[in-house]
Amino acid sequence: MEPQAVLEWCHDRQANPTYCLALIIAETNLNSRQIYQLMDEMSPFGRCLIVDRKTDDNDVKTCVLLQMEDPINPEDVPFMMTFGSEKYQCNLVVPASPVSVISPEGDVEHPAARNKEVSNPSLSANPYGPPAAIGADILTALGNLVEKCVRPVQPHSGFGYRKLHFFSGKQPTPEGEDDFEAWMDQ
Repeated sequence: MEPQAVLEWCHDRQANPTYCLALIIAETNLNSRQIYQLMDEMSPFGRCLIVDRKTDDNDVKTCVLLQMEDPINPEDVPFMMTFGSEKYQCNLVVPASPVSVISPEGDVEHPAARNKEVSNPSLSANPYGPPAAIGADILTALGNLVEKCVRPVQPHSGFGYRKLHFFSGKQPTPEGEDDFEAWMDQ
């Protein structure tokens, strides 16, 4: 499977290509549980989710589109791996970069047109674009809010408020407690 085909597969399934990887296994009778067990052995890539799966009985292979938890660096992906107790052979294909490249001659071309992958650090670092600039007034407002939240709570000092020091509500009033009626008369 070509990197351009993997990129189109990602777009068809609405998956982010910077997080996706195609796993091509020369086996047709694998279930999702077996694929997840195989991916657990590939610890450098972290946790993953099976986005889609295609089985080709003619070529005896299963293609699985995986979406990783973190962005994938194309330089870290080996072309072929052997894993599992069954010694499965699989190819790993990273989607082609969706950006255009300007060649030294000044021509604009897509990297998949030459079967060339481009490492674009801005895409792998933050797939959602640069963060919005935060102004000083927002930071000042947040600082004031934090100060108000940290400030200790003062007791209620409303007009006519008197605290009943010792009152259990038992009748007759125990020794050392204030009687409610006597307190009310004050």
